[in-house]
Amino acid sequence: MNLENHLQWIRSWRKQEEKGKKNTADTVVPHRFDVLFGRGRHTTNHTGNVRAAHIADMFRDKYEAAGKYGKTAIAERIVTIIQESHGRFLKWEDDTWEEVDQQTARNKISHFYRNTRNKGGPSKSKVSPSDGSASCGVTSSEGESLASVLSKRTHSDSLQQLPQRIQKRHQRDD
Repeated sequence: MNLENHLQWIRSWRKQEEKGKKNTADTVVPHRFDVLFGRGRHTTNHTGNVRAAHIADMFRDKYEAAGKYGKTAIAERIVTIIQESHGRFLKWEDDTWEEVDQQTARNKISHFYRNTRNKGGPSKSKVSPSDGSASCGVTSSEGESLASVLSKRTHSDSLQQLPQRIQKRHQRDD
């Protein structure tokens, strides 16, 4: 666990204890698949937010072509994918992280589309999700959910890129 996350949890726990609002079991600490609300690099570069933006980009073509209700359904599907991988949508309120409701989570996904559209956004996605199954509509050829595939891919991709990042850092330091 990151030391900064632990210190943030302790500060949050103490404030909540002083207020008598919540007990320690209710204190929420963001994990890697959680999508954080807020501004700045800390939230933008959080692994859960980067992953959510990547998933949203996979559905970009269908989302842009869809009508109002279709966009809502796609956003709901993405929220479900994130939640199936034990990700939560968290907002900083009253000196602690709190989970938001489904509608606010859908709005956050829609925000990913608006934000990248206004900034020119990434190039069109080459991955096209399939329609179909009841829970999230996306499975691999072995029947594995997209959430678990992305979880493995994100972790393995970061491990494969680690030697390159270390080498670049050494060159920069020299």
